[in-house]
Amino acid sequence: MQNGHVGSLNGRLRDERLNVESFSSLEDARQKLAKFRQHYNHQRPHSALVDRTPAAFEELHRLGKIKAGTSLRRALQTLD
Repeated sequence: MQNGHVGSLNGRLRDERLNVESFSSLEDARQKLAKFRQHYNHQRPHSALVDRTPAAFEELHRLGKIKAGTSLRRALQTLD
């Protein structure tokens, strides 16, 4: 399952940044990728997280609102 998530991130990163951006230096690449990472984790909803951001999901998990052993989709839908 984890490899599927990594594959999804890699595909999005390639489609949305690496294939469309030109990097003039290593520092330029770092800045552009940091901006992508910030948007991906804090602003962009993910369908696998029932349209929540990874940061919002992490916060719910940290607060104990998502219980172990419950399907992710069911746990998130009960919060709505």
